[in-house]
Amino acid sequence: MIFGGAFFLSLIALAFLILHPQVGVLLLLAFKPIIDASWQHSLFGYNALEIVGVMVPLIVLFRIFLTRDTNLNEMPLLLLWLIYVFVNLISFVMILGTGRLLGSLDFLFRILNGFAGYCMLQTYFSNKLWFKRLLIAFLLAGLFPMLMGVYQMATGEIWQLRHATGGLVRSVGIYHDAFSFRVYAYMTITAILLYWSYFSKNSFYMKMILAAYGLICLLVIFRIYSKAGYIIFIAWLFVWTIMNKKIGWLLVIIIGVLALNFFTGNKIFKDVATVFSKETAAIEGTGETRKILAGRSMVWESYLDRWRESEIFYKIFGLGTSAGAAHNDYLRVLVGGGIIGLLVYIALLVTIGWKIIITLVREKTPLHIMTLMIFLMWLIDTIGLVPGQYPAYQWFIWGFIGLALRGVKDLKEENT
Repeated sequence: MIFGGAFFLSLIALAFLILHPQVGVLLLLAFKPIIDASWQHSLFGYNALEIVGVMVPLIVLFRIFLTRDTNLNEMPLLLLWLIYVFVNLISFVMILGTGRLLGSLDFLFRILNGFAGYCMLQTYFSNKLWFKRLLIAFLLAGLFPMLMGVYQMATGEIWQLRHATGGLVRSVGIYHDAFSFRVYAYMTITAILLYWSYFSKNSFYMKMILAAYGLICLLVIFRIYSKAGYIIFIAWLFVWTIMNKKIGWLLVIIIGVLALNFFTGNKIFKDVATVFSKETAAIEGTGETRKILAGRSMVWESYLDRWRESEIFYKIFGLGTSAGAAHNDYLRVLVGGGIIGLLVYIALLVTIGWKIIITLVREKTPLHIMTLMIFLMWLIDTIGLVPGQYPAYQWFIWGFIGLALRGVKDLKEENT
């Protein structure tokens, strides 16, 4: 049933993406959490995620570059992004040269999804009305995974058994792993904070609804027991409250967490300590360093050894693999794209980071502050994951960054 619904919603979103791209993107974002839940089901060997992952960049990039839905001269950092795509085309050719046609295409379309994400939000949502609709789409998108999370907390039912450090059981619902839950929770929080800042119009009831929705998202994030999820929460909390000069909010949230921890018998701090137990043990000298970050260092060593032992040509241009299991985005790029690929990727990140800081210094708006938070989330995830291979995550991260760097017309803060 879930596959039939996901397949139907995918076709609707893709049809609108061709005929009315703004509506198509909104439907795509709203439906994506449902589509992702169908990962176990396929038709003729392909699931709805793969179909969407191929069609979205084809349609979006065709419309933007061939039908000229936007003025390309107004798109910031376009040349650098084109260089990034070109370097990854070299990696595509290297993978194709090993005889793995499907593997090379899979790699290519994952990269193109990042470029499409960067282009599509700034192209179709750079005015106040459509920006509001974009935030509503993200708010609606969060309903399916967040209600699933509430159901799990209320019933204790577990559909997918996924363990965290210390024997903790992650509540991941019907998704493949905890990452999907975490990403959709943070996407929803992004929409909550921006909608609160720009469109709640001092409505007490709207703010109460958004606050309750945000609390649900935080509970879901807590229950997936993710190290990165907790670190991102701390980073977001301090950046948002301090840069918005809302120290009162910061104090209220800290006091609220302390009170909740007290009334739950120290469960919050105990579970968080359990999640980081291997890292603290390594720091204290009572545990093995190779077990930190769920043993990722052993995977890193294996990939690095492969790269070190390769010939100079492959060190420069890549080993002919996507390295999707490297559990580190920089290592993925080094192994898959060689030294050239890594240098271009780092140049892209450094340039984007610099542009975000310059934009924020020039105008410290909620959107610009949120863009910094989103960029920090990407940097945190690059350490232990390969976010450059996740289509929907790239739509979100690069999409908002592109939108903020280009700017949203007539967007004024309505609430403080």
